Amino acid sequence: MAIQSMISITIEAFALIVSILISVSLIVQKRWERIDKVVLWMVSFTVLLLFNDILAYNYRGNTSSFARCIVRISNFGVFAINYLMLMGYGMCLRIYTKTKSKIQILCFRAVSVGIWISLIMLIISQFSNFLYYFDSDNFYHRGKFYLLTQFVPILGGIIYFGIIIANRKNIQRNELIALNVYLVLPFIGTLLQSFIYGYPIQTIACVLGCWGLYFSREVGIRNQLSKSLETGREKQNKLEKALSVVNEQYSVLKSMSEIFYSMHLIDLTNDSIKEFNAKNEIKETLNNPFGAVKMMADVISKVTSEDYKTAALNFTDLNTISDRMQNKKIISEEFIGNRLGWYRAQFITIENDAEGRPVKIIFTTQGIDEEKRQRDLLIKKSQTDELTGFYNRRAYEEDIVKYKDEQIGNDFVYISLDVNSLKKVNDTLGHVAGDELIVGACECMKRAFGDSGKLYRTGGDEFVSIISAGEKQLKKVLNNFEEITKNWSGNLVESLSVSYGVVTRKENPDISIDKMAIIADQRMYSQKREYYQRKGIDRRNSQQDRVRGLDNNIISDPL
Repeated sequence: MAIQSMISITIEAFALIVSILISVSLIVQKRWERIDKVVLWMVSFTVLLLFNDILAYNYRGNTSSFARCIVRISNFGVFAINYLMLMGYGMCLRIYTKTKSKIQILCFRAVSVGIWISLIMLIISQFSNFLYYFDSDNFYHRGKFYLLTQFVPILGGIIYFGIIIANRKNIQRNELIALNVYLVLPFIGTLLQSFIYGYPIQTIACVLGCWGLYFSREVGIRNQLSKSLETGREKQNKLEKALSVVNEQYSVLKSMSEIFYSMHLIDLTNDSIKEFNAKNEIKETLNNPFGAVKMMADVISKVTSEDYKTAALNFTDLNTISDRMQNKKIISEEFIGNRLGWYRAQFITIENDAEGRPVKIIFTTQGIDEEKRQRDLLIKKSQTDELTGFYNRRAYEEDIVKYKDEQIGNDFVYISLDVNSLKKVNDTLGHVAGDELIVGACECMKRAFGDSGKLYRTGGDEFVSIISAGEKQLKKVLNNFEEITKNWSGNLVESLSVSYGVVTRKENPDISIDKMAIIADQRMYSQKREYYQRKGIDRRNSQQDRVRGLDNNIISDPL
C-alpha cells in the first residue's frame, strides 16, 4: 500500500473512532430536540463518509472484481454523503436562524434542489464517467466535468454565508462560530481538493466542521443549564419575598400554585387543609374527612417510596412543624416518590404567633427529576478529569478527608503512580503524543485497578489508586498491571513505563493516610530513580523531585 494511502487511512480511522464516540454520546444522552436529531444525523453521516473513504483508499490499485466494486461504491458514497451533509447543515442553519424571510427560505430550497440535481448527476456519472472514472488499475481519476461536483457545495456555502450574515444578531455566539467554521473549513477543503487530490482534504474538513456543530450544541446546552439554574434561584428569591407580605392574599398564591405538583394551605390552629393545586393521587387522599395531621401522613405514605417514607413522614409531621419552623420562613427536603420520581417537599410560613411559631403554612411538592439529573451531572463533571475520565484532584482531596474520619480496613491499599518520560515525549514528539502516553497509561491502570477501587489524576503525570485487596490479590493485580503496561503500544509512542509505590494498611496499621501517601510517593520515586538509572538518564536536577522534597529523611519507611 502506498505511503499516501496509509497516511490517509490512518487519519480517517482516527476521525472515524471520534465520530462514532460522538454519535454514541448523542444517543446515550437521549436529547431529541430537532437540532439534536440533525446534529446526530450529520455526525452519523461522518461515520459513513469516513468508512467509505477508507474503503476507497484501501482497495484502490487492487484489480479484483470485488475491489473494483468496492472502490466504485465507496467513491459514490463519499460524494453522495458530502451532499447530504450540506443539506443537514442547511437544516441546522435554518433552525438556528429561525428565519421567516421568504427570500431566505427560497435560498434554502434552491440549495436543496441543487443538491438533488448533483445527486442525479452523480448517479448518471456511474454510467458515463463524465464526473470521474477508474482506470484499468482501479485508480480513481477526475473526469472532464469534475468541477461540476464542487459547484453546488461552493455556491451553497456562499448562499449560506449570506444568510448567516443577515441573521447574525439572532444567533448565539457559539452557534455563529460553529456555523462559520463549518463553512470555512469545507470551503477551503473544496478549493484545495479541486487542484490537489490523493489526500482526504475535503472529507476531513467536513468532518471537523461537523464536530464543531456538535461541540457548539454542547456549549449551548451548558449555557441553557446555567441560565435555568439562575432563573430558578431568582424565582425562589421572589417567592420568599412574596410570601413574607402575602398573608391572606390567597388569590396570589393560587396563581403561583401552577408551578408546583401540589400546593396547600395548612391552618395548624384549626387542623385544616385548603387546596390550591393537586394532582389526582394527592387530591384523592386529601379529600378524606380527616384532620390535617392525619391527611398529611396518609398522602406522604401513599406517594413516597419505601426507602424514603420514614424520612418523609418525619419531615412532614405536623405535630412538630411549629417547633421546627420557629422563626424560619421556609424549610425543604428532597425524596423519591412512587410515581413522581425525585420531588421536593417544602413548608413556607405565611403567619406566625407571638413566639415566632407558624400558625399558617403553605405546603408544596415539586417534581425535580430533571433538576436532580442536571445537578448530579454537574457534580460528576466537577470531579472528573477531562482527558482521562479519572477522578480529579478535587475528588481525591474530598475522599481523603472521608478516609480520615472512617475506620480503614486491613485490605486498604494506597498506590502512588507516575508516568515515566512524559516530559521527554512532550519535548520530542509533541503534546499530542504526550496526551496519548497519559491516556495509554490510564487505560492500563483502569484495566488493572479499576475493578478494585478508585483512580485519581492528581497532577499532570501523577496518579493515585486506592483499592481494596488482600496480599495475594494485590500481588496478582500488580503483576497484571506490569504485564499490561509492558505490552502497550500507541500510534505515536511505542511503549510506556509507569513507576509506582504501594503502601498497605496491614503493614502500617497505626499511621495516618497522609503518611501512607508520603511513603507511597517515596517508594514510587525510588522506583522512578531506578528506572532512569537503568535508562542512563541524569535527573539529579529534576525540579519535580525538588518541589516534592521526598527523600528518606522525611519519614522512615516501615519496611
